[in-house]
Amino acid sequence: MKTFLIYCLAIFILLSSNGCVHSQNDEKQIETMLKDFYTAYHNAWAKKSTPNVLMNELDSLYQVYCTNSLRSELEKLFHKKGFDHDIFTNDYGTDDESMKTMTITKDLSKVDSYIVSYIVNTEDPSNRPIKKNVVVNLLLKKEKDTYKINEVK
Repeated sequence: MKTFLIYCLAIFILLSSNGCVHSQNDEKQIETMLKDFYTAYHNAWAKKSTPNVLMNELDSLYQVYCTNSLRSELEKLFHKKGFDHDIFTNDYGTDDESMKTMTITKDLSKVDSYIVSYIVNTEDPSNRPIKKNVVVNLLLKKEKDTYKINEVK
């Protein structure tokens, strides 16, 4: 009986640790995906392409990194505001320096939620240079074997 109990406990520990490793791998994969998205997003804007070229590049990124639901929302937002509103950067944009400060962390208060933050150089209303901490909350959704951005808050 004692051997059976030890055997069951060992199986439970093995299964539990396997779940933790899988969860850690998912988190690492998600953080890498979000970093890749923001890097490609920054690079698309940094090219200073024509509006049509930029829109095509952004749409290609949205196809890879965003759910269909978010892509529909982004399309509606674009038709309403054009390039004047950027939900992925809270309208602060990015530059090479801000990309170096970017951090991506799991929001432990919500399932599949991540926080992207970075520091950007900007100006206050008096045109004095200031540093602004930009924070974007992303809600992800698993589609097939990969996670995609489903909401931006």
